[in-house]
Amino acid sequence: MATSNALPQDAAKSPRFFYGYWLVGVAFISQFISVGSQNYVIGSFLTPMTTDLGWSRADFQLSRTVGQFVLAFTGFFIGSYVDRKGGKRLMQVGALVLGAALFLTSYVQNEWQWLLLNGVAVTAGAALIGNFVVNITVSKWFVVQRGRMISYASMGVSMAGVVLTPASTALVDGVGWRMAWRVIAVCAVAVMLPLSFLMRRAPEDHGLHPDGRTDADHAAGAGKAAAADFASSMTRSQAIRTKDFYLIVVGFGLGVVSIPVILTQTIPFMTD
Repeated sequence: MATSNALPQDAAKSPRFFYGYWLVGVAFISQFISVGSQNYVIGSFLTPMTTDLGWSRADFQLSRTVGQFVLAFTGFFIGSYVDRKGGKRLMQVGALVLGAALFLTSYVQNEWQWLLLNGVAVTAGAALIGNFVVNITVSKWFVVQRGRMISYASMGVSMAGVVLTPASTALVDGVGWRMAWRVIAVCAVAVMLPLSFLMRRAPEDHGLHPDGRTDADHAAGAGKAAAADFASSMTRSQAIRTKDFYLIVVGFGLGVVSIPVILTQTIPFMTD
């Protein structure tokens, strides 16, 4: 009997239809929506919202400071959950939380509402559909091609800047900031909720091998890289005892601290 997690029949038959490539596409779009909704669109709203609501720019920016703490906290739970159960349920919940938070932002009157919706709810929803979920999944489906596939998927982040920043600016100018939040919310749910049903935890769950290798490939020794990768993997408790772990944390942390500030302030800076 077929289950809700079954793959299309062709995906199990031919490497040309290796399901991992579909997941790279999902990861691209997911990061496009996740990062775009948190950082790339927000600069378009800074001036009209602070003008209408009488806030300072520091008041507005505070939501992203709150968001960084929320992002750090959720990361501890998302990674382990995706390892054990996959990202489908997380992405479904995340799409609904993100859409609801973006929509409700259009009714904001007070700063505490903005901090709760944008700082907490939008960040949490975006995290549940973003790189925490999809990059872990892509890493399970690819070993030899892992770096390349994660790079392709991460291009969704930059594409969000190319597409969403001018689009959100035009939207705010055309229909006002309140209606613009509603349009963005509907679009986010309409795109992400259907895509969440394509998520799968790992190729082994479906009788497949990483990188689209066949059983014959493995019999010929082509699976050595995947086996070595699994053998050298670490648990979380092992990883946090290594120096490399903290160097990576510091490196990514510095980027996460600086980049959102630039993305949020660029449009107001240029228009000033």
